[in-house]
Amino acid sequence: MSASKIVYLISGANRGIGLGLVESLSKNESNIVIGGARDPSKPSGLNDLAKERSNVHVVKLTSANVEDNKGAAKFIEEKFGKLDVVFANAYEFCFSASAKSEAIRGISNDYTSALTVSLEQVNDHYQVNTVGPLVLFQAVGPLLLKSANPKWVLISTGAASLAVPFPLPVTA
Repeated sequence: MSASKIVYLISGANRGIGLGLVESLSKNESNIVIGGARDPSKPSGLNDLAKERSNVHVVKLTSANVEDNKGAAKFIEEKFGKLDVVFANAYEFCFSASAKSEAIRGISNDYTSALTVSLEQVNDHYQVNTVGPLVLFQAVGPLLLKSANPKWVLISTGAASLAVPFPLPVTA
């Protein structure tokens, strides 16, 4: 691998901001862009990009799943030997049973009040949004240390704020 190649990892890359980052960064052929997705076997824009562009790779990466994160790190180590930039972008925003379908998991306008939200829902949200970036960092941190110019970028949402302008049971 050429020393001038920059190796990127983007979690939550199957849609939204993550997919946009993969699309944008992979236009530069000197970049290697690895997109993480919960289920890489499903048809997606990320898989389409990987078929079109030789510098795009897809890995199984589920937020807060230690084994998935270690597996992605192993793939990166074996194939590229280092990691220069990580965009920790995976998130979950889902607080109602009606929003649990795979089609809208992660994006919901159905808010549950703090009086009725289940502890399971809050824990799921916490695991993905708070523990997930830590699990990812612990898995890929050693690869970042092999870079001459490592960067760790956390992508967040209003749901991670204590000053959210809409009612969420996770706000103060």
